[in-house]
Amino acid sequence: MSGSSRNLRDVWILILLAAACVCYLAALALIPLMPGFERIEGIVGVVLGLYVCAHPARHFMDLLLYRKIEGERFPSARSMAAWLALNGVVMLGGWVVIVAGVMRLTAGAR
Repeated sequence: MSGSSRNLRDVWILILLAAACVCYLAALALIPLMPGFERIEGIVGVVLGLYVCAHPARHFMDLLLYRKIEGERFPSARSMAAWLALNGVVMLGGWVVIVAGVMRLTAGAR
């Protein structure tokens, strides 16, 4: 697989993961707590957040471990910075979903 097609595929994966985060958070905000389902909603949030964070974490580790090989994928330092910024935004979104899931998971513990 060529570098540019892999790069484009990875960008679409990140966009879809970010959209999944937004949909989950919107559902949490719009749907009131249903008694008895807090644990299920929390587990779904934590698992979704971990999955979302796994992809940017893999990209960061690839860049750290294989900097020379992975660095050649980018035509300029500016495109690499944009790629890292996109990964950072998705990572932050995943972290927010994990926190929301944990809050939902512990909502019934009071």
